[in-house]
Amino acid sequence: MNAKPKRRTATENGDAGEDLVLATLISNGEDLGPLVQHAFEMGRPESLLQQLKHVMKKKEVEIEELCKTHYEEFIQAVDELRGVLVDAEELKSELSSDNFKLQEVGSALLIKVEELLESYSIKKNVAEAIKMCKNCVQVLDLCAKFNGHFSKGQFYPALKTVDIIERNYLQNIPVKALKMVVEKRIPLIKLHIEKRLSSQFNEWLVQIRSSAKNIGQTAIGHAASARQRDEEMLERQRKAEEQSFSGIGDFAYSLDVEELDEEFVLKFDLTPLYRAYHIHTCLGTREQFCEYYYKNRLLQLNSDLQVSSAQPFVESYQSFFAQIAGHFIVEDRVLRTSGGLLIADQIETMWETAVAKMTSVLDDQFSHMDSATHLLLVKDYVTLFGATLRQYGYEVGSLFEAMDNSRDKYHELLLEECRQQIIGVLGNDTYEQMVIKKDADYENNVLSFHLQTSDIMPAFPYIAPFRQWPQASLTAKVVLKTSRDAAYIALLNLVNSKLDEFMALTEHINWTTEDIAENGNEYINEVLIYLETLLSTAQQILPLDALCKVGNGALEHISNSIVSAFLSDSVKRFNANAVMGINNDLKMLESFADERFHSTGLSEIYKDGSFRACLLEARQLINLLLSSQPENFMNPVIREKNYGALDYKKVATICEKFKDSPDSIFGSLSNRTTKQNARKKSMDVLKKRLKDFN
Repeated sequence: MNAKPKRRTATENGDAGEDLVLATLISNGEDLGPLVQHAFEMGRPESLLQQLKHVMKKKEVEIEELCKTHYEEFIQAVDELRGVLVDAEELKSELSSDNFKLQEVGSALLIKVEELLESYSIKKNVAEAIKMCKNCVQVLDLCAKFNGHFSKGQFYPALKTVDIIERNYLQNIPVKALKMVVEKRIPLIKLHIEKRLSSQFNEWLVQIRSSAKNIGQTAIGHAASARQRDEEMLERQRKAEEQSFSGIGDFAYSLDVEELDEEFVLKFDLTPLYRAYHIHTCLGTREQFCEYYYKNRLLQLNSDLQVSSAQPFVESYQSFFAQIAGHFIVEDRVLRTSGGLLIADQIETMWETAVAKMTSVLDDQFSHMDSATHLLLVKDYVTLFGATLRQYGYEVGSLFEAMDNSRDKYHELLLEECRQQIIGVLGNDTYEQMVIKKDADYENNVLSFHLQTSDIMPAFPYIAPFRQWPQASLTAKVVLKTSRDAAYIALLNLVNSKLDEFMALTEHINWTTEDIAENGNEYINEVLIYLETLLSTAQQILPLDALCKVGNGALEHISNSIVSAFLSDSVKRFNANAVMGINNDLKMLESFADERFHSTGLSEIYKDGSFRACLLEARQLINLLLSSQPENFMNPVIREKNYGALDYKKVATICEKFKDSPDSIFGSLSNRTTKQNARKKSMDVLKKRLKDFN
């Protein structure tokens, strides 16, 4: 009997343990899925169901006990809740009363608020309207401003005004009708201005072409006047030097600064061109306008280069060359002042075209000329033409070469004229003794040829012991002199050609050397040897006057070649050491020139002359580059006294290449004296002033 109850207890304990586990899992909120699955897999779902029911009953018991324990507190809480409901009803009644009072008070305020909001809306609308009106007024003001400019023909400010409207106002015009009108008008305005501008510009093209001849004549006339002044000044200087060397008074030579017409400026109106250029830039058609201008000016030039067959060339050559000179003077001004309308390559193309045509014209006209006088007149005017345009930077060497090619033609014409004169004299001679009736005829036909038999003036009429042959003799002398001059020119050309071979060695000079060529550069020794041979040979076979001409011509050519070496495109820069080397070369040349001028006996005949004077341009250039104050070149008095042989543009080009320091890695760190620094500053001032002058 005792064993059976023990088994039941064990079973009950086992069930209690399982219930505890199940209760724990449920209270922890864990998943019962695995436990249910296990129960079914073990075939014991009823046992699990019993356990779940048992756990449920235990929880119901716990709930009942909990309710019994807190019953009084629950009742008390319910009572308090009822009290809260009473208070809530009272509060609701008070809130309703307060709300009623608030509604009464706030109704008037709400009306005011609505009125205020409406006022704010009106204010905003008025502000917007004012802003719109201001925008419209500003646009209309600009339109009125445009109309004012347009009515006065001031197209550039008119277009600027249109541009302001288009850029700053057009998209913000509030009135649609006004905006549409402005948008529609702007393209029409631009088109109208462009047409008006094209018409005015074409009128200017016609006007500037018609003015070109006067411009050219004025410039060439100025060049002729300058040449005459130079000749007169040289003549005064020569006379003053003669007086000085002859001991008559002190040497005194002063320069009249007022005669130096450095401020000569040709005046012609480019305003229509500038205006058209700026307006086309505003219109966005700058490139098209530049091309249009260049093509039209090229067409005008080609037309100007046509020689009229209606008039002989000897009557029209001045107008022909003056017209071309005027054209290129205008183009030079346009290139320098228009700010990009033309480029240098275009000017160069036009100039090459003109030179080729002028050279062809000169060759053709010279070949058909039958008068040496006419040929000389044309050559003289072309020389002035070349001198004029060289001042504007144009290369005129080809023109001068064309004139040089006419030398044989000139000699041929001159000889023919002399031949005809001799034939005329002989043909008209009656072979009777000349009867002289006046003093003037006696001087011209007797005294001038030293044919007088006595120093006493004879009684008139005087029967001379000869026929009319002296005139024929004079003509023959002219022919012989012309032949001699031609031979001299040919000889000098040969000498210069040989000198060019030696002077070409200047290309081997180190222009940025750190050392000074104390004994001269390589080329100078070759030049001196050739000059020694030349002058020694010439002294044996030529008269002294011809020897003097050959020496002068050779040394002057050397001087020109030295200056040309500095100007050469192959010399990009040079320093003071290179200049000092050339200075040593020049000293050797000057020493040679002085010695040969004295040893040949020329110093006895030409007491006022010297070979050294032919090196003047090169010497003045070297002196300027080595001067402690090169900026003095811009002082008219000093320049005329010390640098009168130098050309402005050549000096400007050469000085731009001058860098007064060795071209080494430590060049900028080398020691400089105060004197060197002062010279560099002075050279910089000269460069700037030359650039401004040009």
